[in-house]
Amino acid sequence: MQAYERRKKDVPVDRYSSFNLLNLTQGFLRDYQIVRILRGAGIGSLANLDILEVGCGSGYFLRQFVQWGADPSRVVGVDLLPERVEAARQNCPIGTKVICCDARQLPFDTASFDVVMQFTALSSVADDGIRKAIADEMMRVVRPGGVVLSYDMCVNNPNNPDIRRVTQEDLQRLFPGEHQRSRRLNLVPPLARKLGGSAPSLIGFLSKIKPICSHLLFVSKRAES
Repeated sequence: MQAYERRKKDVPVDRYSSFNLLNLTQGFLRDYQIVRILRGAGIGSLANLDILEVGCGSGYFLRQFVQWGADPSRVVGVDLLPERVEAARQNCPIGTKVICCDARQLPFDTASFDVVMQFTALSSVADDGIRKAIADEMMRVVRPGGVVLSYDMCVNNPNNPDIRRVTQEDLQRLFPGEHQRSRRLNLVPPLARKLGGSAPSLIGFLSKIKPICSHLLFVSKRAES
């Protein structure tokens, strides 16, 4: 938790704001690829699915999945930090459940969700044992035929020692499945910030060059039996 507090002090107020042209551009490209990779895993609609986000923060992706058609009453988020849980409860549509808990001990029955996802939560965990415990819980609660979705840093940030990259090999090991797909996306932050948000088409073009992308989007479909 000290790392989270330190990060809040060091990061400029608008660094992750949605009211930021660069974030808007990178966010659109990311969200497009999220929908694309989920559809490629056989998910044609979110309407009748039970969805869990581990490390939901203030609820951006919970809201996004509802906007994409998920039923708010079937969308659940968990986070370790009480202030983030409270923010998510205020930000999310009525009916969305947000719970404060340790992701190593999820308060759900086995095989409770069709989609279990995490966005930059694992890269905030440096300890391999804790990472595996979180991943094991995510695998426990996803249903046979369901998917685990991950979006995370795949390169280290020399300016942020609290972040540890999550590689494709890590994800393949942590989330075994019969259908695994991945995509590199989002320009590395120093380059992206130099471009700013004034050239969305250029950002989109450069985002196709894997070595200069900082994040990995990954999906793994659990076997039916």
